[in-house]
Amino acid sequence: MDKKDLIEELKKQTPVPGLDPEIFDILRGLVPMVALELFVTRTEGGFGLKKKKVGDVEGWSLPGGFIGMNESFEKACERIAQRELGIKVTDLKFLNVFNWPEGSDRPARGHAVTLLFSCIAQEASDHIAYFRQIPKDTLPHHRTMLETGLKLVN
Repeated sequence: MDKKDLIEELKKQTPVPGLDPEIFDILRGLVPMVALELFVTRTEGGFGLKKKKVGDVEGWSLPGGFIGMNESFEKACERIAQRELGIKVTDLKFLNVFNWPEGSDRPARGHAVTLLFSCIAQEASDHIAYFRQIPKDTLPHHRTMLETGLKLVN
C-alpha cells in the first residue's frame, strides 16, 4: 500500500472512541494520545478504583479512557463514568496533567498525556470499590495520579 492509499484508508476510519482497536493500537505507537482519568469521590468519603489490565500489568486503577475527536472534557468524563461505572457524576474539576512517554511508569505501549479530573458519584456502582488509602496493588502510574489527587482534593 502506498502513501496515497494509506491516507484514503485512514480517512474512512471512525474517530476515537469508535476507532477500530487494531488501528488505534497502531496509531498509539505513532502519536501521543490524550487520556482522561476520573478521581471519583462520594459524599461518605473515599475514592473509587476498579481493577484493570494495562499492558501486561493488572491492578487497581482510576476509571478512565481516551478522549474522542471533538469531545469536550466534560462529555468525555460523562461518557467514561457511564461506560466504566454505569453512573452519572457531577462537580467535575480539573486537577492535573501527566505526561507518560513510552517506557515510563505507564506499562502500556505508546505515549499518553493524561488529564486528571475529580468528580462526585451520584449513585452506587457495582463496577467500583471505594478506598481511603491507596491499595498496595495499584498500577504504578495510577498510584502517582492518586497521590496527586489526594493532595489536591483534601
